[in-house]
Amino acid sequence: MVTTGCVSGVKSVASFELPAISDGLPGAGPITRGDWFQRIWRERRQAFAQSARHDRGAVVFLGDSITHGWGDNVGGNFPGVKVANRGIGGDTSRGVLVRLRDDVLAVRPRAVVLLIGTNDIEQGAAPETIAANIRLILAALKQRNPAMPVVLCSVFPSSAAMKRPADQIKRLNELLRIVAQEQPQVTWVDAWTLFANPEGDAKPEEFPDLLHPNASGYAIWAGALRPVFANLGFRETKSAAAPVKRADPVSERCGNQTDNGEYVIPIARRNYSVIARSEETKQSIWIATARFLLRRGFGGHVAHLAMTTG
Repeated sequence: MVTTGCVSGVKSVASFELPAISDGLPGAGPITRGDWFQRIWRERRQAFAQSARHDRGAVVFLGDSITHGWGDNVGGNFPGVKVANRGIGGDTSRGVLVRLRDDVLAVRPRAVVLLIGTNDIEQGAAPETIAANIRLILAALKQRNPAMPVVLCSVFPSSAAMKRPADQIKRLNELLRIVAQEQPQVTWVDAWTLFANPEGDAKPEEFPDLLHPNASGYAIWAGALRPVFANLGFRETKSAAAPVKRADPVSERCGNQTDNGEYVIPIARRNYSVIARSEETKQSIWIATARFLLRRGFGGHVAHLAMTTG
């Protein structure tokens, strides 16, 4: 059971400074403390407070520079869905815990999309420590609203050259998948599989600095989230930038379940997985994904959507 103490280290809304010491703050592990980060932390949180009324009831994207870099409207990728970006470049899972109450819970989000942990790894945190912090984040969100959906994204691949080795990220993602399976309100999106090369590292064509996605990378992430959003009832409006193309109906094999529980669907030659809570949810996510991709002309690109029950 989680009490409000898990976010008790958060200062009042009127104060946006990073706490001077970590003692007494929720969670464990590193908090980024460079002068550059303290400035970004203060400026971003001031902006969050100013937009809090406007952002009430939004789908909140919560994370670090990967989320921050997507922009206030997350690149306009979800037209018709009210979104709010609560990413802060350089943040860690413990930093998110510190600011969770004022930056996220205060806007009474409709849902939360969470991606955090890569900076923890760079600063030497053990995967177990990061997973424990994320478990606290999920518990605090659930305590505020048990029915609120949370989309937990696996940490993206990076590189040992960026102090984010593949084995550490894979271990963290294994732990986070278990955490997601334990939480009925949490949907797990295996974004790591979308991006990793055979060695488990980021690909330069999608992550030029081996850490942050470019436009192509963000487009792939958005494509992984759309069917999940559709299943949660977050309906997009048609965008003039994404004309609907005619495509052949879903082939018979797209509806067949493989021996390992996968469904074959068209998704631009990519593989990713989500955890569904029931057979009905499996089918609805598959149908939403297939319809979305077929509308956008991806009927000829076949991949697997691995769906496993929690």
